[in-house]
Amino acid sequence: MSSLPHAASHPAEGSPEADVPAVLAGLVDDAALFPPSSAEMAEAVLAHRRHRAAWYAALIGRFLCSASRVAELRAALDAEPTRTGPLGLARAERPAGAGPLRLGVVGAGLENMPRALADVAADPRLVLEAVEIALPAGTSGRHDVSEATKRAVSALPTGVLGYVEVPRAPGWEAALDVLSAFGRGAKLRTGGTTAADVPSVAEVAGFLTACTARLLPLKCTAGLHHAVRWHDPQTGTDQHGFLNILVAAGAAVAGEDPAQPLSEQDGAVLAERTRLLDPSPVRGLFTSFGSCSVDEPVADLRALGLLR
Repeated sequence: MSSLPHAASHPAEGSPEADVPAVLAGLVDDAALFPPSSAEMAEAVLAHRRHRAAWYAALIGRFLCSASRVAELRAALDAEPTRTGPLGLARAERPAGAGPLRLGVVGAGLENMPRALADVAADPRLVLEAVEIALPAGTSGRHDVSEATKRAVSALPTGVLGYVEVPRAPGWEAALDVLSAFGRGAKLRTGGTTAADVPSVAEVAGFLTACTARLLPLKCTAGLHHAVRWHDPQTGTDQHGFLNILVAAGAAVAGEDPAQPLSEQDGAVLAERTRLLDPSPVRGLFTSFGSCSVDEPVADLRALGLLR
């Protein structure tokens, strides 16, 4: 069982005392549209704007949207409330956190990506910051993984961060070789709804070490619902904690074995080690993770005393 201390008293939201440590800045991408949350588009956009206006806004990264739903996102922005201004002219209501959305477009394949990127580029309300593409299901073996990764890289636009989701399959290292050669990042799926979806400590440690050796940035998706490694009764297995991965990234860049921090279940230990991390190299390796519920990492970090 993971260990989180009881939350202490904290400054009120909006307080000038509120603080987000540099090592946590932009760590949490908002994946509310994705399972298991699967929020409605309008609800997800409004909630994201509120997060971006909150006292912990520096913790929050991009709004993640699948390539197939970019048109729906634009329609939701069209439908945002308006009010009547001077002389009866309608003008957009300014919801909390209003302004262009910092967007990450996520593709399960290549088919929807060109149209989605064109739609984003045409909309001044959207600022494209990252694109994520998964390799086709079943891709395996060094040759096939390498060729599929090259095709995925060719679909990534220039001038923004690009990540390719690397499969947990034989030959996965070949994907990292291609991504390193082209200056792109790797994406690791760290959990899911079944025990088989959850990579072992050894797998994640090996991935971190391999990315470190190639100076390759990585982001994570799925399963990181809590800061500290925790037992999930639904899958009957332990799920990884995002602080475990952050601290393990620190170990990897220091040339140490990341397996131990990945296995740590004492939240106080992880919190203290987080405070000692040098943000630049650690976040150069572990750039962010997607969370379908931003409230969960915020609550855990407050309980650990890392947000105040």
